[in-house]
Amino acid sequence: MIGDLLNSNQYLLDQIFRKPRPADYAHRLHWLPCPVLRVMALRSPTPLSSIPQEPEFYVPNGPHENLVGLGLDHNSMTTLSRFELLSPLRTFNLVVPAPMTARNGWQPVEQEASNPVNSNTGHVYAAVFSAPELDLAKQFEAITALKQYGDLAFIVATGRGHLEAWFPTSTLNIPLGGFYEIAMHLGASPNIKNPSHPYHLPGGLDTATGKVHSVISLKTRVLEEMRADAKLTPAARKHSLQSKEAMRRKRIQERRYRSLSLTKSQKS
Repeated sequence: MIGDLLNSNQYLLDQIFRKPRPADYAHRLHWLPCPVLRVMALRSPTPLSSIPQEPEFYVPNGPHENLVGLGLDHNSMTTLSRFELLSPLRTFNLVVPAPMTARNGWQPVEQEASNPVNSNTGHVYAAVFSAPELDLAKQFEAITALKQYGDLAFIVATGRGHLEAWFPTSTLNIPLGGFYEIAMHLGASPNIKNPSHPYHLPGGLDTATGKVHSVISLKTRVLEEMRADAKLTPAARKHSLQSKEAMRRKRIQERRYRSLSLTKSQKS
């Protein structure tokens, strides 16, 4: 798939092998010679040079005291308020794509902080595809295949050498569980089914490699929808889902009506 795309487009080939521009270095894309990443960046709805790399742009405030799950590694994940951060958000490595509903979990780390667990994890506002075991070409193909089941907000090139693609749950056209099953069939880690599973923080710092988790593809409209969904209270989200379901049924009825009218006109 990747090879056919490159061979059919001389412009992409020229872009892949050209000398990186200062804007590329500014975003710290550590695999610039990689053809797969170049193709993904070139196909981004937002130009690479205009993609924000600040974590604040990708971690929305939630309805529960702005509590968020952050950590330097899986063993140091904590639940705390955005307003209580003593260090800049970009110094963290991991984030849970769901607002925390309570400070205390199963394994307290400090008096007012705890490991994010399913018991204090709220609505998951993004389903994240993460397949560290696959090569980059296979990851690219899997992400492309998943786009038929929901809108892709952004893709993170992690400091560990793999991709993480964020799909807002509000845009999925199949149940969340079904999306996870398809993603795992395509090679994703089974951990993605865990609501409190952390992912690499966009714009954050990998504590093991010293590299930044860079956003290489962004669709701003979809990201804004994800941010809006993350801010909803449970009651407001239920009302929003009911409204979307009503609109979906209305569109189905309208299509059926047009199809029936067309059939009648053809018979007459």
